[in-house]
Amino acid sequence: VERNAGASLTNTFSGREKERKKDNFTRAESSSFPLRSNDRSITESKNEKFRSRHSSSYLERDRSLEKTRNKTRWSTSACAESDKEKMEGDALFDYWKAKWRSINSSQDKVVHEIFGDLFEQPKEYSLAHCVAEDLRMGSGIAVSFKREFKNLPELFDQRAKQGGLATFYDEKNKRFVYYLVTKKESTGKPTYFTLWKSLCKMRDHVKENKVEKIAIPRIGCGLDRLEWDKVKSMLITLFENVDVEIIVCNFQQDDHDQEKKPTKSPLVTRNSHITEIECNTIILYFTTCKGDEDEIMRNLSEKSKYLPEFRKCKPKALGDIVYFEDNSQEWGLCGCIVRETNSSELSFKSLYKCIQNINKKNDGFRENRFNYIATQWVNSSSYHDELINEKVITMLTTYLRNVSVYVCRGSLENKKSS
Repeated sequence: VERNAGASLTNTFSGREKERKKDNFTRAESSSFPLRSNDRSITESKNEKFRSRHSSSYLERDRSLEKTRNKTRWSTSACAESDKEKMEGDALFDYWKAKWRSINSSQDKVVHEIFGDLFEQPKEYSLAHCVAEDLRMGSGIAVSFKREFKNLPELFDQRAKQGGLATFYDEKNKRFVYYLVTKKESTGKPTYFTLWKSLCKMRDHVKENKVEKIAIPRIGCGLDRLEWDKVKSMLITLFENVDVEIIVCNFQQDDHDQEKKPTKSPLVTRNSHITEIECNTIILYFTTCKGDEDEIMRNLSEKSKYLPEFRKCKPKALGDIVYFEDNSQEWGLCGCIVRETNSSELSFKSLYKCIQNINKKNDGFRENRFNYIATQWVNSSSYHDELINEKVITMLTTYLRNVSVYVCRGSLENKKSS
């Protein structure tokens, strides 16, 4: 130890003194003698100065860290508990993330779990479940909601985004049905934060409309793979001060229930442009009450020459269709009036009316009815909705009868280059 101390000491001297001390150290090491007392005293004094100089700074640092820890403990425990009722939004979510394990669900008076079918509960219970922004509802308990209420146009027109809420009022049973939009697309997965945001909006709606009873499945915990313990503690945190009873129905659907899944028109996706579609097809295009023309209409007119006749038509109302037959191509050209102007958003209620009119028109042809209906993938920016194509496809496959639906995703540029 003394030798090492002497070695470190040599670095503090300069010039001849440094060389002299270095020689002394070398001689002492080679002869196995300890350092001289003078060198030892110098080393001890240097070490003492170093300790005295730095010990105060270390002590001050430790004290400041302890103050920070105490402040953090106070803010996350006593302050958090006392101010929890005042928390909202992200602050309350952060509190839940830190405390969800300690929430005692056994003493909860809000959430009650039962075994039973959600749709067999008393009709005074409002219902809620999770959906995607595209509202496809093609699997799980969402299929039963879609079959039971048949309200896609109204839900689409609410344009609820991820983390939002769509609502439907069941006039027959005088209750609300809540659609928690927890993810963007049906193929995706939700997060606890998007579920939290949707539940916050449902809580606000419940308080505003004085809803007293809600029946739900284990939301987010089926195909979406969230953990029920976390979701349940989330419900307790959000609704513990709300005058509402929530029952959770644990029920496994039988095979015969899956057979009740509503039939959908077959969907075929093509990488070609709609002008290349086969005969015996009704081609759908979307237009406005003023008869505004877009690129798809002009491309179709190059083959069918129908625009002069279309321009002679008087302005139509939302939900009407403008139908022409092209015997040379064996097409039916059907314009759907779904927007007021080109700057308006697409009205899904109007699209639903158009689909009903198309079904009536096609059924009227009897043995000469069309077997295929095709539409072109549109530019979502012109409709102010990035999921407009997915929503239109859901509407067509859900409500069209006895036809196959073709969606053409190609462009004329691809056709020319090929």
